[in-house]
Amino acid sequence: MATKSTRTVKVPLVAEIMELISRYVTLPREELLICAHYVLHTHQFSERCQNPVITPYLYVFSAEKRSGKTRLGIEILGCLCRNFEGVNNITSATMFRLASTRCTLAIDEVDTYFTGTKSNDDTVGTMNTGYRLGGYVPRFDPKKGEIVQFSTFCPKIFVGIDNGLMKDTTRDRCIPIHMHRQTQEESAKTQPFYHYRIENELADLNGRIYDWSLENTEGMRDYDPEPIPSIADNDRQVEVSVPLLQVAKKTGYEKEMREAIAKVFEENAVPENTPETDMLLMIQELFDDMGERVSSEAMLLKVQEDERFRSMTKGTLNRKLQTFGIKSKTIRFPTGPARGYERSMFLDAWERYC
Repeated sequence: MATKSTRTVKVPLVAEIMELISRYVTLPREELLICAHYVLHTHQFSERCQNPVITPYLYVFSAEKRSGKTRLGIEILGCLCRNFEGVNNITSATMFRLASTRCTLAIDEVDTYFTGTKSNDDTVGTMNTGYRLGGYVPRFDPKKGEIVQFSTFCPKIFVGIDNGLMKDTTRDRCIPIHMHRQTQEESAKTQPFYHYRIENELADLNGRIYDWSLENTEGMRDYDPEPIPSIADNDRQVEVSVPLLQVAKKTGYEKEMREAIAKVFEENAVPENTPETDMLLMIQELFDDMGERVSSEAMLLKVQEDERFRSMTKGTLNRKLQTFGIKSKTIRFPTGPARGYERSMFLDAWERYC
């Protein structure tokens, strides 16, 4: 008696999306697979689909210019993702108004929002709320005379240079796609991207993506995949991986997607130190150079050597240190009494955080 085959059938649509992307940019197979499934994920936000409850952000970044970031994140994915809106220099108010349409919101030059200052904190805060169903920002509506909750939940693609200043709270919501400048050999294998040349192909492909999304929406968001072992201790990475694994369960690529997600997280891991713990390490170096006592002024000058703390004041420094249980006091220095710190004040913080 013949046994029934348990071989997983892979949806050809995924390979078609990957092939189209690879014509114009150079990416490893793992990242092509993630991009293809992200496209399908955005189409689950259709009014006729069972919408996801989590949406990861796709972070398309590089360390240098001319690496294809905008080509991939804005131009190519802009032709494939559902209800695409590509912007830069966006305000918080514009962001939540666009997000309320459940568009795929792509923000180019996202690095300009992460400069080490507080000037964009409102916009970044709005970014961070929108990865989970129910995310919103409260705003006062003068016409209604009351506080109104604006939804911020929608798929988002961030595109930019990685300047090392993106907040951990934002990066933790992202699946990274690391772009590199092409070699001459890679450049010879890719084509210039002109949307008008493939309009008919895109229309056909998008139509089939739409149809597939409607046919496969049932039960998708109810699937609860096992955590990927290598990221199992990182709750946020586990959380943002789920929607793509739910899509991959339907496409037949779940095993490959698990491997791809594990690889991109591993290869793009950032040091666990926060700017504040880096500051503690700088202060430790300062005490090693100056002895047991350091004035607030000398400590501020040391900390300001780091670009992230260039605009810091004595008051800001004091408040930062108070979060570690460290408070300045009046100390007698050879030049006279002044506010400052003693090495012993930092021993507990250094042991816990450095």
